[in-house]
Amino acid sequence: SGMTMPVSLLLAHTQLLPEDKRDANLAQWAKYETGKLLRFASEHGVGDREFIAGERFTAADISITYMFYLLKLIRQFGDAPENLKTYFSRMTSRPGWAIASSAD
Repeated sequence: SGMTMPVSLLLAHTQLLPEDKRDANLAQWAKYETGKLLRFASEHGVGDREFIAGERFTAADISITYMFYLLKLIRQFGDAPENLKTYFSRMTSRPGWAIASSAD
């Protein structure tokens, strides 16, 4: 997904890297870019259709749901547009999500 780089940088520079290795400017840039991409996704109907490809669940849904999940884990999804939050809730309520998310 086009969100992979900014989300990964945001994750790394706010959570994963040791504090002395984090770059606040890079984290700020990544947060800004992630916000732009969330707005773009929202404005282009990602949250308004059942699935990204219309009537079918595809790898695109898995990819973007994973990006949203990462943002939620690092508390960066709270300001996402409502239609994306609704889409995320719909995707994470699927039986496959429960199976994939369960730890054995």
